[in-house]
Amino acid sequence: MSKVLIGDTKKTYWGKIGDFPKEETEVNKIYEDIGLKQVYAEVEVDSWESSLFDENLTLMCLTEISNKRIAPAQKEKLNAFLSEEYGKLKGFKEGFNENYAYAFEGETDIKIRGQVVGKYFKERNILLMFFNPFCWDFKKSKKGEYLKVHNDIAEAIKVLNIQQVDVSEIGSKIVLEKFKARISTRIEEIDKEIERRNKEITEYGEKLIFSYREVTIQETNIESCKVMMTKMHQTLLDEIEAIKGLKFVKKVELVDEGIDVDVGKIILKGTHDGTEYVTYAGHYVLHITPGAINITNKDQIQEDEDGSSMRSYGHPHISNNRPCWGEGAPQIHKLIAEFKLKDLVFQCVSYLKMYNEKSPHCRLDRYAKARKYENKFDQVGQLLR
Repeated sequence: MSKVLIGDTKKTYWGKIGDFPKEETEVNKIYEDIGLKQVYAEVEVDSWESSLFDENLTLMCLTEISNKRIAPAQKEKLNAFLSEEYGKLKGFKEGFNENYAYAFEGETDIKIRGQVVGKYFKERNILLMFFNPFCWDFKKSKKGEYLKVHNDIAEAIKVLNIQQVDVSEIGSKIVLEKFKARISTRIEEIDKEIERRNKEITEYGEKLIFSYREVTIQETNIESCKVMMTKMHQTLLDEIEAIKGLKFVKKVELVDEGIDVDVGKIILKGTHDGTEYVTYAGHYVLHITPGAINITNKDQIQEDEDGSSMRSYGHPHISNNRPCWGEGAPQIHKLIAEFKLKDLVFQCVSYLKMYNEKSPHCRLDRYAKARKYENKFDQVGQLLR
């Protein structure tokens, strides 16, 4: 194995150990001997909370005591310990964040002579130090003096019996947790919307029918969110696998906001003012989020033959990625509420293939002519791409 230190070791927060090859080699050997594959000096301390894992056993050293994991009461105690034990260690006395409400599963304290100096996250292959042992004045150090802190860390780690574990499922777990948080937020938003709509019903009698319909839809939405919360784990993954089984589906991806389903290229057939049109509609991706669906056209028309912008219309019935479901809205929200995501995808694809000339955002004749203008269709409606 070559060097395990990762990063520009000539930077200040490494104590410029890269300028001292002998010292760098000695420190590397200490960490190699206990089975570590990587050592980081971490500058950013607030952005890695949810994504803190690595496929290799990794030692991560914070460059300042500004971490959400350390309680304020530990600050002076830790500082005093480090000052007494390693007086020439620099850069650990400034900065402290009092918001420390984070915790991971399977974490164990790393202790040097009884003092907690870090955490071992067994299920994430991470050993996190609450200080940076590399920020050292090598020029003013006595021979071997700088090795004390690294040897102490190595001894503290040895007693933990660290073992490298498989973290392949951590990424999916993180996304699922973010998705659950998004659902909780959506439930709060819908609660407020229901309250607002109910107030409108009381104050504006003339809006009774419209508001009642909106309340009904939003109540369906909140039930769907609650169902998602209870069925989040395996049921969601099963539904995703079922969607992948649909022949027209190109890709299914679990993202922070929800589920993205690439349903490929769609041929649209319909009649406008007595004339039948068959046209290439576009390449569509469904964005399924708690209580709502947006649809993106990856092959958006830019403008029609008159030079007018078409960028708002991903489909005759879609404006700014928001589909107008019309009378089909209750059915769409019912499928979400019942967590029938495969049927939902099927319904959306059927929707994309149809045209209702009573309520388009963009007339079909204009849409079809714009496609022909961009040379994406021939005269008999066969896809040229």
